[in-house]
Amino acid sequence: MVYLRGGPCNGERKPDSDIVGGLVAYVKCSDHYYTNTGTKRPNGDLIFADSGTAAPSAGSGSSSYAPNVTHSWSSVQNSVNAHLPSALHRIEYAMRRNLQQLSHRRRVR
Repeated sequence: MVYLRGGPCNGERKPDSDIVGGLVAYVKCSDHYYTNTGTKRPNGDLIFADSGTAAPSAGSGSSSYAPNVTHSWSSVQNSVNAHLPSALHRIEYAMRRNLQQLSHRRRVR
């Protein structure tokens, strides 16, 4: 089910079959369009919020699920490429030093 928030259909529930649209999913009720907020109610209903009387389009550059996904992904890539090699080198160095120290220690029986 879909829960409509705001506008003239505030609080109404619609079946999932009323969802239309391609990249931007929406439900039309009383000449208003409701778009997916990406959240759910405790009972599992998707929450669709009132977005006015103009039909939503994918050309707006925003997504209801992840508005800055490309920026976030590039940040993750930069972080991994910058920090992971040096972290792996430090781990390898520490393991090698620990193994060298263990080889010089006396065994306890």
